[in-house]
Amino acid sequence: MWVISEPLTGIEAARALREAVPDLERHLTERRIEIQVITETLTREDATRALRQAIPDLERHLAARSIEIVPHQEWYLERGIFDSQRVINGWNEKLDEALSRGYEGVRVHGNEAWLTERDWKNFVGYERRLN
Repeated sequence: MWVISEPLTGIEAARALREAVPDLERHLTERRIEIQVITETLTREDATRALRQAIPDLERHLAARSIEIVPHQEWYLERGIFDSQRVINGWNEKLDEALSRGYEGVRVHGNEAWLTERDWKNFVGYERRLN
């Protein structure tokens, strides 16, 4: 998992996303779905624009859902609360969906800058269970 521990500006986040492209392209050739979880410093539109600069056929991947861009508020937080079991269940559903569509797995790139002090311990436990 790609992890950046400091909050990033939108420009820095877009640059970091573009720098993750070689890994992303490799995983696409390995038939893995790529999920980009972005923080509030980068909109879905900005993330798409940043990836489009590096991946010429991005629109095809987005249409096929082999690349997904998801804001962290939609994925990790429900009513502002991080529930690790709910998120793990969501990842398991994504994996099952990927396998049923003929993919070999799921790869997630994200940024933990959204975590609050109260969520860190829960998040560390979540990552241990997930890996």
